[in-house]
Amino acid sequence: MLASQIAVAVENARLFAESAQRLAILENSDDYIGMAAPDGKQLYINPAGVRMLGYDSLEEMLSLPGEALLSPDDLQRYTENLDHIYTEGSWRGEMQLMRKDGTPVMVEQSIFLIRDADGEVLAIATISTDITERKQAEAARARQDMLIRAIINATDDWIFLKDHEFRYLLVNPPFAEYYGGRQPEDMVGLDDYELGTPEYLIEGDPEQGIVGIRNDDREVLSTGQAVHNPHDVINFADGSIHILDTKKMPLHGPDGNIIGVLGMARDMTQVERARRRQQLAYELGQRLNTLLDPDELLDEVVTRMSEAFGFYHAHIYLYDEAGQKLVVQAGLGEAGATMKERQHSIALNLPQSLVARAARTFEPVVVNDVSLDPNHLPNPLLPETRSEVALPLVMGQRLIGVMDIQHNLAEFFTEDEIQVLSLLSSQISVALSNAHSFDATQAALAQTEMLYRASERLNEATSAQELLAAVLETVNISDANRAGVNVFER
Repeated sequence: MLASQIAVAVENARLFAESAQRLAILENSDDYIGMAAPDGKQLYINPAGVRMLGYDSLEEMLSLPGEALLSPDDLQRYTENLDHIYTEGSWRGEMQLMRKDGTPVMVEQSIFLIRDADGEVLAIATISTDITERKQAEAARARQDMLIRAIINATDDWIFLKDHEFRYLLVNPPFAEYYGGRQPEDMVGLDDYELGTPEYLIEGDPEQGIVGIRNDDREVLSTGQAVHNPHDVINFADGSIHILDTKKMPLHGPDGNIIGVLGMARDMTQVERARRRQQLAYELGQRLNTLLDPDELLDEVVTRMSEAFGFYHAHIYLYDEAGQKLVVQAGLGEAGATMKERQHSIALNLPQSLVARAARTFEPVVVNDVSLDPNHLPNPLLPETRSEVALPLVMGQRLIGVMDIQHNLAEFFTEDEIQVLSLLSSQISVALSNAHSFDATQAALAQTEMLYRASERLNEATSAQELLAAVLETVNISDANRAGVNVFER
């Protein structure tokens, strides 16, 4: 009998110890652990729950119904979750609770039923982990990702990320547009071969000076060093060749290992073209300074300029002040020769003329789509004109003429193009002014020399016959058959 009593006492002690141990675990947990009766009355809340929701005491918190601890936004969802819990036995997800001061706290919650031996529900147990900081960090990362994505998508530069297998993990819209107008998500998981990039661009072509996309990628992945290729040649889908300034660098993971290649490329074609054209404009300007014949100078301008810049047509008008009009003095090709032969002219006061407007305002007039400009005067000799620019040739406040340039592509004349052409028009104005000044100087010198020779011969003459011979020789009249000198006596 005593042995049985001792055995029962030992078992009770063991059960009490286990119960105390379990209670200690609940009491010392950092998670909010609570139990409520099926009718919603709070039965148990551990200290972490009291601290999490900012109540002054356990008694204060237990006196409230469970719904009072929920955010109003999640109250309906909690009711729906209870139906799921009674059907499935448990539920897990995110829920928003309310602190005593009314501020929300986001938790990850596990809810399950506690049943007796007969399966009757004794209580509803809840374990809530505060994930507010995690959600704030996730929101901050999401905002940062959105900002980075917005920047990546807004730039005209190409931005891309590749893995060790040279497959794209990320590309921005401008880069995707290059590959036949694709969407960025369509390129993820594909490599350059699968995207249809020519092999010589991928593996390189030494004869063309092309290093190769994949050779750059391999160098970055193997050395961990950035690669800069300022003259990366790329063929666009329309057949045009572009020059890119490409930079590739290793992308490291959290453990410091290289996880891929981050690349950025900027299309430098227009910049390179502008630089080249500025150089050509300078060289042409130097050449113009050596030409002193106006006709030769103008012919040289339209020919060299069109060869260098690839214009559809160019011609130069000179201003006829007496006639108040602009007359073609030089032009490119057959159309230019025809207009010069016909002495094609435009009245200075003609309102419907880009050339006349440039002459009147002393400002360049640019029309990048002539079909949309009512002031454009179509020329039947130039039917393919799509864009046009007229640049005044002036020296100070004096109008010399107008340089008119046309192209068979719309939207051709960019700001950089206009800057180069404006520089060139200034050089042409100076060269023309110098040429005209040279002609005038030469004529004045010739006249002065003639008068000087005449003065010498006249001073040497001792008779009327010698005087007459001196006059005829000085004015260079060799085919006269009769001459005379009238002498008046006073």
